[in-house]
Amino acid sequence: MLGAEAVSFWAGVPKPGVDRGIAAAWLREGVARVLEHAERRGVAAALEPEPGMLVETLDDWIDLSRDLPTLTLALDLGHCLVTGEREPPAAVREFKASLGTVAIEDMRRGDHTHLPFGEGDMDIPACLDALEAAGFPGLVCVELSRESHRADTMVPRSLAWLRECRR
Repeated sequence: MLGAEAVSFWAGVPKPGVDRGIAAAWLREGVARVLEHAERRGVAAALEPEPGMLVETLDDWIDLSRDLPTLTLALDLGHCLVTGEREPPAAVREFKASLGTVAIEDMRRGDHTHLPFGEGDMDIPACLDALEAAGFPGLVCVELSRESHRADTMVPRSLAWLRECRR
């Protein structure tokens, strides 16, 4: 769905005491309804695998999307480092045809803390190279959820860092 306007969402966590299989069936039904709504409006719906949620990994997204061919992927490259299932540039290459949205930030392996560039283990230039090679035309969002109180300094700092690593 490259090039389409996309909105992203996550699966959430099952209510305590609810069987994961039942929760997965409810999720599949709900996502199918979201996709119908999005398609009527010409928008791609992109689900983000989120550590700790029902759809936690890229493999979980694959399982869900098998029956939902219009579901796109909201790929958070840092989450690849958290789960350790794939290297971030490899994930871009593998899922390039399914990308709806992309988020990038620095992160340490195994630690779900969104960090400013240069403070974690992410190979940002390799991720940007993979996105460029994939021809991803969408906006690549910098996700610094714990830095919103300093957005006035973090936005220019992040832009400068990205520009420098592309030289």
